Amino acid sequence: MFAKGYFPTGLEKISFHVHHMGTKEQFFMDRIYFRDFLRVNPSVANEYEQLKLKLDL
Repeated sequence: MFAKGYFPTGLEKISFHVHHMGTKEQFFMDRIYFRDFLRVNPSVANEYEQLKLKLDL
């Protein structure tokens, strides 16, 4: 994993992280499927966003 813009005091205005994995790893594919599911289900994506904000993740 490569990350930029993350500091102990918080995030910069622009921050990002990059993960690199083989496409045959289920861990990677599960995240891609979840991302794609949220993209085609905006109401679920909004619920997920609200939950993350509530939990402060």
